[in-house]
Amino acid sequence: MPELDNSNLYGTNLILVPELMAADNYITFQGTFANLRDISRRLTKVDNTTAEGIWREAYQAINQANLVLDALPVVTSATSKATFEGEARFIRGDMYFELVRLFAKQYNATTAQSDLGVPINLTPVRTVEEANRKVARSTVAQVYAQVIDDLTKAVALLPKTNGTRATRDAAKALLARVYLQQSNFAQALTLSDDVIKTSGRSLAPTVGAVFTGRNTSESLFEIQQNDQNNAGTANAGLATHFASIGQARPGRRTGRCAFCQPVWAERCSWDGSTTLQ
Repeated sequence: MPELDNSNLYGTNLILVPELMAADNYITFQGTFANLRDISRRLTKVDNTTAEGIWREAYQAINQANLVLDALPVVTSATSKATFEGEARFIRGDMYFELVRLFAKQYNATTAQSDLGVPINLTPVRTVEEANRKVARSTVAQVYAQVIDDLTKAVALLPKTNGTRATRDAAKALLARVYLQQSNFAQALTLSDDVIKTSGRSLAPTVGAVFTGRNTSESLFEIQQNDQNNAGTANAGLATHFASIGQARPGRRTGRCAFCQPVWAERCSWDGSTTLQ
């Protein structure tokens, strides 16, 4: 399956870029990387390497999911087949949800049918010729419909427990977030309430425990990071971008040099060098 811990996906950029694109004064960019500076100033162009990396890796993940779904007939175990399909649909739905929020207008019920979204491809790509095929952009409404379809089916297919892989409750929680993005508060409430009451998960004893521990009681789905696939102090590492640069308030430890500093706290650090309040 795709490497969601890739630095272009949840390894860094799907965490960092939404922060940079957030409301004014939420985060202060202090680095020299032109691609990140342009994103923070909302001046992204087609040659932005960060945007290109997210686009490329997300569609590679989608293609891996499509390949899995296409190969399901060879799986003889009904239980395994259902789990594999649920995992693939979970990842594909998640990637399209990330893409449509970053590369299209935000969901608006009155304009979603005409606002351009991102290309939808549900057919596996195996050759260069297939990869070169041009796919037109679907509308925002069509992309959200595909996301909801994938995640709804993932909820039905995934098991209650699945190690560190996607589970039924993880799919419900992600689907709730999709509905929340659409301002469909009733559906978001129903799914969120169900996860809270039936998942068996509970709040961690402290806020910091969620960020310094792994797969805590509060976690529904985690990308399993390590020092090899996300070296925190490298240019593409999360700690590089989010660690404190001496501006932390009293009681917070300072970490390493950073490219950007959240206004109110550090978000995360894989080696626990920062704390979050």
